[in-house]
Amino acid sequence: EVTVKNDFDFTNLNGFDVKWEAVRGGAAVAGGNMDTLDLEPGGTMTVDLGPKAAGCRINMEFSLKSDTLWAPAGHVVARYQL
Repeated sequence: EVTVKNDFDFTNLNGFDVKWEAVRGGAAVAGGNMDTLDLEPGGTMTVDLGPKAAGCRINMEFSLKSDTLWAPAGHVVARYQL
């Protein structure tokens, strides 16, 4: 499980593609997309990544789903390692 908090003031996280990867011993053991990350500004939710992710480092990447005035779709806006 991983807890996701939306620190934006006005933006829902459903405008982003979120990819995750579970890493153990330097190798990816699981991963995927969080397709249903619908989280209002200031909100928090827990996402179950499955049993393969237990005890692993979790890499997360947030990228734009669609073009904006300042960046094209696919532009990475945040990366985290938990």
